Amino acid sequence: MFEAGDKIVCINDSSIKKKDEHWKTHLTNGKTYKIQYISHIDSKINVSAFYINNDRGIDMIYSNKRFISLIEWRKLKLKKICSKLEMK
Repeated sequence: MFEAGDKIVCINDSSIKKKDEHWKTHLTNGKTYKIQYISHIDSKINVSAFYINNDRGIDMIYSNKRFISLIEWRKLKLKKICSKLEMK
C-alpha cells in the first residue's frame, strides 16, 4: 500500500502521556509527511511502521495507524466541503 517516498497525512498526533515531553509524538494532525523508510512489523494484521522526519526535524518511527495517504486525506476534505455546500 505505502512505499518509501510517499506523502502521508497525520490523523492521530496523540501522545501516550500528554504532560511528559519524552512521550510526545511531535506530529501535527493534518500535516503532510514523507515516508523515509517502512518497517513491516506484522503483515498478518497489517501493521507497519514509518520512519518520518517529525516536527522537530528528527527521523522517528511511527505506527502506520497514525496516518492516511494524501489522496485519502484529499477525498475526506472534499467530502466535508461538499456536505457543507449541501447544507446551504
